[in-house]
Amino acid sequence: MANAFNDAAAYFPKSSHRTLVQYKHKSHFNREAQMLYSRCCAFFALVCAVLLPSLAIGAGLATDPAEITSLAAQAYIWGLGPEYIERFSKYNTIIGAPFNAFKYSSVPAAWNNEATNAGDASVLYISGFVHFDESPALVLTVPPSKDQYYVVAYYDAYANTIGSIGTRTTPSDVMTSYLLVGPKSPYAHQQTAKIHGYEYPVMASDTNVNWFLIRVLANTLIDASNPTSVPNVVNNVVQKFALNTLQEFEQNGHQPVYPASFVLPPPTDEQIQEATPYQNAPKEAVDFFTQLGNAVATNPIPNRGTGLSGTALNDLPAWMAPQYGATTIYLVPSYGQKATFDSFAPLGLTEKGFQMPAKWGPLEQEALQAGYVLGQQILDQFIHNAAAGENTNYWAILNDLVGTYPNTTQGYFFRSLIVVEGGVANIAVDAVYPTDVVAVDPKTNAPRRSMATILTRSRSRRQRHPTRHRRSRGSIRPW
Repeated sequence: MANAFNDAAAYFPKSSHRTLVQYKHKSHFNREAQMLYSRCCAFFALVCAVLLPSLAIGAGLATDPAEITSLAAQAYIWGLGPEYIERFSKYNTIIGAPFNAFKYSSVPAAWNNEATNAGDASVLYISGFVHFDESPALVLTVPPSKDQYYVVAYYDAYANTIGSIGTRTTPSDVMTSYLLVGPKSPYAHQQTAKIHGYEYPVMASDTNVNWFLIRVLANTLIDASNPTSVPNVVNNVVQKFALNTLQEFEQNGHQPVYPASFVLPPPTDEQIQEATPYQNAPKEAVDFFTQLGNAVATNPIPNRGTGLSGTALNDLPAWMAPQYGATTIYLVPSYGQKATFDSFAPLGLTEKGFQMPAKWGPLEQEALQAGYVLGQQILDQFIHNAAAGENTNYWAILNDLVGTYPNTTQGYFFRSLIVVEGGVANIAVDAVYPTDVVAVDPKTNAPRRSMATILTRSRSRRQRHPTRHRRSRGSIRPW
């Protein structure tokens, strides 16, 4: 059966491999990188030995417990990304902002607030989930970005970055309004669209459900009167982002419509109860595969003709993020997964959703649960093997296989790793926040650097660059 899991070479394709993790201390770089490479190679060989022998599954439903367990483990590793987006979108739109609306933050991320998962303490976050089945066309309005650093990351239902708007890609000194459409829209194949006399840059997604995670840089160490202080950035930048339906935007004279209040009310007891099934990863395989099946049914895997697929990279709009490994032609990042997904049909997992086979008894159901647990164990071991060690003081740079992922087993492992470690991740160039925080020395009135600067010079928006992340022991924090 042709899919990424069946192709042993796909576990660690040399042609697309760059050094997976680079390190803070250059004196240890070669030795540590080679050790990591060896560990990953050994790990993928072990996975092949565990999973591949039982893959001779026909087109019908699986009945052999060993086959069910093996296939369920693979389906877990492939499906954790879309299952997470499905579950997280439902949870957040029940207790927070509904679909097609933003949740605004007024304070930088911290351990004791709800800014975002694994948030950056110098960043104000805006988040929101989009659902094109509820509204086929939306308008995203963003403030000027030339002199204010921000990143509007746009993720599809498979946890791939499909767009990036902001200082790096679209620097501007005026407000800009983008037309947001889904894969079935007549505007999905256009870079710009003129509707009722107003021209929009078009941001087309390859799935119906999508996630905005907007990061706005603010200076937490400076006086409130400074333009870069948190209060000023909240009022003058954060609260200038807007997400409206196309109809709302047009009826307001092609101007954004802002919420009456930027503060959401606390969820009710009824909302908390309704959201509870989606708060944490399921313990039962049936619940996980039901959520995964719902994700795929709502968001069919894109095909080769979806959106701007086929566009030369040189002609791709700056706000669109190319797929992993793109060299000449753009394809939507989540294209290329269908063969792998189709191999899970013997479990009852298809494009229509998940339906446990009627002929399965307790033995087959136990095998499904065993495969679900096995998949988690294999992923945990992969994450352990990918972690930096004490030789680098637990610092690491992840500059590849992040933000967008190859549609291979290697890519699915890294996509799932990111989910476990915090949800979704920016592409590497957007995970670097170029900041230079300077304070004035009261004695000399001279500039005094108060925070180390991490800068990356980008020659091309499509070039990947290293990103340094502070890490806790044994984990990867991708932003």
